[in-house]
Amino acid sequence: MHIALFVVLFLFAMYPTYVIRYAAIGAVFDHDGPIGDAVSVVGSSADILLIMCYIVMAVIAFLRGRSNNRKWIAAFPVIAAVFDTVLVFVPFVPTVMMILTIVFGCLPKAASEPVGDNSKA
Repeated sequence: MHIALFVVLFLFAMYPTYVIRYAAIGAVFDHDGPIGDAVSVVGSSADILLIMCYIVMAVIAFLRGRSNNRKWIAAFPVIAAVFDTVLVFVPFVPTVMMILTIVFGCLPKAASEPVGDNSKA
């Protein structure tokens, strides 16, 4: 996958994660009934949409990682999904994971040989 295509696709998949979270928070505060009902309904819908976005981001990161020998960058969106849906009280971790995914995804192809002594004995 080309770097520009990776960045554009990844940013398009990443943007809804911020909009969904802010929309869910706004919907909870606009709800007229008991706050617990709003949190459970809006929260579960938002989490499903968030997980779908993070799955798309993980696939995009894996495809880019496969082309530059860094398949492990697909782990960053998975970590971000955990912190965005389960551990929501830890701020900025999803954003940092997304930035790391983009940075490592934009790096050129990594050497496939292990680092060490390359001498032919």
